[in-house]
Formats: sequence, C-alpha cells, structure tokens
Amino acid sequence: MTASWLELVGSIGMVICTAISFIVSLIYLIVIILLQGRNLSVSSLLSSNTFLSALTYSSAHFTIALSVLRSDIAVTDGIRRRLYTSFCMPSAFLFYCGCALLYYSYVMEALQRFVFVVFNDYRSLLKRRIQLLFIFIQWLLCILGTFIPLSLTNQLKYDIYMNMCIIPIRSSGWTLYYAIFCYSIPLMLIAIFYYQLIQYIFVVREIGRAHV
Repeated sequence: MTASWLELVGSIGMVICTAISFIVSLIYLIVIILLQGRNLSVSSLLSSNTFLSALTYSSAHFTIALSVLRSDIAVTDGIRRRLYTSFCMPSAFLFYCGCALLYYSYVMEALQRFVFVVFNDYRSLLKRRIQLLFIFIQWLLCILGTFIPLSLTNQLKYDIYMNMCIIPIRSSGWTLYYAIFCYSIPLMLIAIFYYQLIQYIFVVREIGRAHV
C-alpha cells in the first residue's frame, strides 16, 4: 500500500514542476549562450547568471522530489521505510545553496537596473568585467554562507517521513539563519533597490513637468 492519494499527487506535482523548471532554465541558458557567445551584454550576462542559479536550485529540488515520491510509493501499511541514499546530503547542500544563489541573482539584476537609471554617471559599474566580479562574489558568498555552517555544525538530518536531508525544525536558530540569509536579506535588498528606483523616476518626472 502506498501513501495517501493526496501525498502522491503532491509528490508527482513537485517532480513535474521541478523538471519543467530545470528544462526551461537549461533551454534559456543554452539559447543565450548560442546567440551571443562571448559577446554577452551585461543584461544577458545577469540573465544567464539567474538561469544558472535556477538550474542549480531546480536540479537539487528535482532530486529531492524524486526521493519524496519514492518514499511515498514504498509506504507499506502506513509505515515508511528508511530509504537513505548517498545523494541525500549533497542534494541538501545544493538545495540550500541553490536557493540562496537564485534569490541573490535577482538582487544582482535589481542592482544593475538601479545603477543604470539612478547612477547614470557611474557607467563603469556596468562594465562586463565589473559584473563578472560581482557574480563571482555572489557565488562565493552563497557557497560559503550555506556550505560552511552546514558542514561545521552538522545540522542536516535525514527525515524518514520526507525521505530527504533537511535542517530539523527544532534547530530553530539555524532555521532562522537560513530563512534570513536565503530569503529575507535578498528580498529586502530587492525591495529597497526597486523602491529607490521608482522614487527616483517620480522625482525626475516631477522636475520635468516643472520645467514644461
């Protein structure tokens, strides 16, 4: 006997959604590279960074989704079996790191638009070499910010119900850390950049109207 139909539908849906996300990210990344090659514009470079981050995150999520589905199918008389594999820990590391990479790639795009409009006199910040440096720093910080704490503190545990390695809810401190690092900080930065950008546009529009 497998898990309930609702759990199976949820697991199958997660597998399908993550597979679509992986395929779409891969297609867009290949198209951008084939069309522009080494002559990537700054916008295309940042878009490629976002799709590569999405590819990293969705690949880990897809692996986890398959494990969850496998666990649901293997349920016998309402009892879940331990189906731990060697991919459990690496996919969990990649999941948390990919999540941070994806959200901070959105920050990079927001920052690029903000600099392009507001700091028009500092176009040197929009050079491809500078953006490549920012992308390198983004990946380095996301890797260090997720891998090192997980490796040193041994917070990842195998959850037999979900058949995946995650940070237990009882580890409230580390759960809060990853919630802030992977979600709160990038979302706040995105909101600040776009808010300042919109405010700047309104101010410029008002000045333009005053001189008409």
